[in-house]
Amino acid sequence: MAMRIDSALETFHTKLELRVTESRSVLARTRNQLLPPISCLSNEILSEIFTYVVFNPVDPSNPVSMKKSLVDIYQSLHSLLGVCSTWRDVVLARGSFWSIIPIVEPRSPGVSFHNGYKPRSTGISLGRSGSTNLHLAGIISAYNYGAELIEHIPRFGSINIISSSTSAISHLLSLFLGSGIPLKVSSLSLCLESNVPPSQIPPQRTSLSSCQRFQQKDLEDLVESLSVIRLSDVLFDWDRVKLSHRLVELELRNLNLGSDSNFISLLISLSSATELLTLKLIGVTTYPDPVTPQLTTTKPIISLPKLQTMVARNLQFNALDLLLSSITSRSHQLTLHLTRRSVEIPLDNLQTEEVTTQHLVDLFRQVTVNTLLLENFEGEGYWLSAADICELLWAMPNLETLRMHIWKFTTEFCEMIQRPNIPSECPQIKNMYLSQARIRDDKAFMNMVASYFKSLERMELAGSVIKGSQSAGFSGYLQGQEPIVAWLLENVPNFVLKTNQEVPPEFRAPVWQLW
Repeated sequence: MAMRIDSALETFHTKLELRVTESRSVLARTRNQLLPPISCLSNEILSEIFTYVVFNPVDPSNPVSMKKSLVDIYQSLHSLLGVCSTWRDVVLARGSFWSIIPIVEPRSPGVSFHNGYKPRSTGISLGRSGSTNLHLAGIISAYNYGAELIEHIPRFGSINIISSSTSAISHLLSLFLGSGIPLKVSSLSLCLESNVPPSQIPPQRTSLSSCQRFQQKDLEDLVESLSVIRLSDVLFDWDRVKLSHRLVELELRNLNLGSDSNFISLLISLSSATELLTLKLIGVTTYPDPVTPQLTTTKPIISLPKLQTMVARNLQFNALDLLLSSITSRSHQLTLHLTRRSVEIPLDNLQTEEVTTQHLVDLFRQVTVNTLLLENFEGEGYWLSAADICELLWAMPNLETLRMHIWKFTTEFCEMIQRPNIPSECPQIKNMYLSQARIRDDKAFMNMVASYFKSLERMELAGSVIKGSQSAGFSGYLQGQEPIVAWLLENVPNFVLKTNQEVPPEFRAPVWQLW
């Protein structure tokens, strides 16, 4: 009897599986009949879909390097070309898909195109771009590239070059500046990747303005026509270069401008950029003039009435002082990203002079700070005490966003930055982001957070709770089950616990992008 039952069940299961398979097949066919095949979509719709595939929007919180963007774009294009003749025709018919013209050396560091980009992609992209506006993206180290660009120069609207050689950058620029053809370039982004530290004093860089490959006036004319300028470790002669009312964005990174007087020349040239919306200075180095003490330097008065965003990151005190004291307009959102360099003044013997926190406090009382980032590099020790940070916060009554990376939250520290119940100049912080925090007193930490409840709208935390002595008692990174996390989730609106291994994008080295 048992054998007959087993045999019947086996037969039943076989028939059941067959029926299920047939049912799935019928349902799949029905679904496919109801949904129109992609070949029924018009070329216009396919083209719009492909635009999102090829030019995938970049997440501002996770910027992608120019090198990776080029790889992704060309691999996407070649993938679409290989699907079918319909898709291939759509991709080839739209010139904007080929508007980014790459000049990339096959062995450029960090670039691996596999079956995407090949050295001939420059010419192919130019040929397929039709009559659309073009954007140059160069990743080069030698200066024997770019001859095929000459006949297309009037179509270029932007130039973006990364190189380890100033000569290579100047050569590629000379194709435009020496062409004698009216240019339509409105955006210029130049990045020098070099092993020479940009902060070396005196600076070891040669100004692009002194290049012999083109006339100085040609460069001056180009700069005056630009609406966007981004420079990383590339120098201009700011005494001779004039910025125009067309300029809406200026970003300077990792520049050694030389003496403070050169920085003042740059600031004075800014006065003509009356339409400027965004100003970012990141890792810019200047050093005091030998004959003029820092605190007695005459600062220019610059008004930028339309400025919306100003970022000052990792500047030494003398540069920070000149920048904030000179720009008198207050219409913009100011982001200060302070590091140990912020309390230093460079000297000409590779040493630095440290200024007191009071100098920072006095400076910050003159401006309206909206966002403050305090960065502590691992292994450097804490360059600001609890009292120092307390004084800084009290000097920023309009502060809305506070970001701190690698700081120790002791009992004293939490009590110092706790907002008092009585009316005061202490800021009403809306957004608090603490990464790799070392919390040594969880109760004091919770009291500190609670003191901002009336204003706090969002908080992110990554870190650990450390009990006991300085060298012992590590209880591991916060995972989510801890009482302090439960309390924060219950009491803080929009609280997010982050992984401790992540360095927030705001504290990572800036990425040179495909703008």
